[in-house]
Formats: sequence, C-alpha cells, structure tokens
Amino acid sequence: MPSTDTASKATEASLWTRVRRQCTAAITLTLGVIWLVICFLLLLPAALIKLCVPHPTVRDWCAGRMDRVVGLFSAGMQGLLTLMRVGAFELRIDGELRTDRTYLLVCNHQSWVDILYLLILHHRRIPFPRFFLKRELLWFPIIGFACWAMDFPFMRRYSSKAKAANPALAKRDLETARAACAKYRNRPVTIINYVEGTRMSKDRYAAQQPRWTHLLKPKAGGVSYVIDAMGDQLAGVIDTTIVYPTAEGPGFWRFMTGAEQPVLIEMTVRPVPQFSTTETDPPMREQARAWVNALWDDKDVRIGALRDELATRLR
Repeated sequence: MPSTDTASKATEASLWTRVRRQCTAAITLTLGVIWLVICFLLLLPAALIKLCVPHPTVRDWCAGRMDRVVGLFSAGMQGLLTLMRVGAFELRIDGELRTDRTYLLVCNHQSWVDILYLLILHHRRIPFPRFFLKRELLWFPIIGFACWAMDFPFMRRYSSKAKAANPALAKRDLETARAACAKYRNRPVTIINYVEGTRMSKDRYAAQQPRWTHLLKPKAGGVSYVIDAMGDQLAGVIDTTIVYPTAEGPGFWRFMTGAEQPVLIEMTVRPVPQFSTTETDPPMREQARAWVNALWDDKDVRIGALRDELATRLR
C-alpha cells in the first residue's frame, strides 16, 4: 500500500503535468495565431492584386506568390510544434511524391487537426493542397478571404430532399468543381477530398451504422467530380490514413497540450481509377462509389492495425 508521502508526490506530479500542458497549449496557440496573422499580411498584397486585376497572367503570378507564403506558413507551424513538443508524428510514404505533379488526396477525417497535419505534410513533398469547403466558410475572418484568394472551391451543401425536388442543384456542385479545377490546369495542385463529408464521432457512427469499424460511410461525389474534370492531369491518388492515440481523434485544445501523440500517418500513392463512360457501363458516380468503398475496406483494416500498434507502444 503506497505511503501518504508517495501519494502526495504523485498528486503534485499529476497537477504539475496538467498545469504544464495547459501552459503549453496557451503558448502554442498564441504563437500560432501570431504566425497566421503575419503570413496573412504577407499574402494580402498578392490577394488584393488578384482581386483588382483578374487577368489570367496576373492571377497565375499571384497564385505562385501566395503558394510560397503558404509554404512558409507550413514550415513555420511545423517548427513551432516541434519547438513546443506538440503533435509529434510518424510519416510513412509508399510511392513517389513530387511537387511538380497534380494529385487527388483522399483521407479519413477524425478531427480539425487533420487539416493542420495535411498543411504541414505537403511542404516540399506535394503541391499546396486545396480543399472542397462549405460556402459558409467564405465569410470566416482571414481564413475565408485567404482561401478564396488561393482558389479553394466553395461548395453549397444541398440536402437529398432538395436535390430530389430540384435535380439541377446536383449539377451546380459539378459545375463549381469543374470551374475550380479549370483554374488548376496550368499549375500543379493537390485536391484534398474528405469523402466521409464530416468528422468521425460516436453519435454519427451510431446514426449511420456503417459496415466499417473505424470509418463513416464515404461519399463518391467529390472523387467523381475531380476525376471527371482532371483525370488526365492527375499523377495519382494519395491514399492518406491518420490515426491518433485517442480513437475519435483529439479536440483542438487537447492537441495543443501535447497529450495526443505520437500520431501515425500513412500516405500511399495509388493509380488514378479509370471510369468507363460507355452506354453499357454503370454511371461514373456508381463506379466511383464502388472504387471508394473498396478503398475504405482496405483503410479500415489499416486503421485497426495502426491502432493496435499505438496501443502496444503506449502501454
């Protein structure tokens, strides 16, 4: 039976750990916001030039300058997290990644932290990533304007009932995706698609009751949009899997405390699927759904193996 003195020391150590982690989170978040604002100010001149002079040549020049600023932001954030000992990760890459190629990146989605990792991981490995974003984020301070300036595709979310009542709504997303992809024709880019459409949670998992153990049901719309618009330009599909020590992934504040590490990340370069468009074949969307479901079968097995590995290492 532990002595009173030993128990007291253990309590003090536990309290000190909690205080240290909260201080780490506060300092990391503060420095991160300062760095975000500095990089936004560096990006702002090119963004304003693009807004005022919407000429293709000027737009491409501005895009190059803004991509460099984002690369600087990513490198700075990685340096900050390393300095503060937050978010340590192991990256495993299967296949060749290049900064002068265009990719579609498909990833499981557990936390908002996923986005931060993908922004960090792209630096000097693949072209700067663009996400399909909800249109409502366009009005988010700083980030909304920056994403517009860098040609992120903003999509309207229509319910299944709305699409059934007005089939033209389904075509609007396709037209938006095609218009966005057309801007990427003359420069390499990574299009990121979270095919689950939302973050993993116990409530969402219970509501969906998917056939997968660690994943929500995937949606094939984004994949079919990108391949339809950019299939001949894509060098590959980067199948990305992110696994955290916590099954559902960390909240943002918990991540900043440094309590959620190490994180295991796998990136596998897969060939671009070829969807047939003949009259006798299923529609492209159905072919895309079958491809994504097969990908999800493999990913579910990998997540289980990576979780077991983390559990063994953290004992």
